[in-house]
Amino acid sequence: MERSMKGFACALFIALVAAWGQVTPAKAAEPAFQYFSTKLNVSDIDKSMAFYGGLMGMTEAGRNAGGVLEVLMTKTGPKNGPNEQALVLVYQKERKEPLNIGNGFNNITFVVTDIGAIIKKLEAAGYKVNGSAARRPSPTPLAKEIAVAFTKDPDGYSIELLERFN
Repeated sequence: MERSMKGFACALFIALVAAWGQVTPAKAAEPAFQYFSTKLNVSDIDKSMAFYGGLMGMTEAGRNAGGVLEVLMTKTGPKNGPNEQALVLVYQKERKEPLNIGNGFNNITFVVTDIGAIIKKLEAAGYKVNGSAARRPSPTPLAKEIAVAFTKDPDGYSIELLERFN
């Protein structure tokens, strides 16, 4: 009897372990991951504000008052909302050395609704624009056709203008 009790207990234990493996414990929510911002060092905050605010249509969302001025420019979504994306302009008034863009940076892309109009606006403000409003087949599935142009901001960062057509 003792032997059968041990066998029963062992079988019960194995059954419970097997059943436990079938039960999936409640999963903790995956941590949210969302792209939020890119920070650019700028040499002249007024020129950068005129470019990103005036020409590119971004809105200023706030500034800090520390020794390093950070201006949060936002393009999409309400401030602190789930879809907020931002470009942070970092201005160090005491900076002595010139900015060095480096060769690891490619560009910042802005999706626009009328690339021809933004090209005219940039050229009227004295910015050189490479590319045109001409449509071409899209290399990605994000659109059937695209129009692409490039310019540089006041510090020389490469800016891509992209209009998508479906």
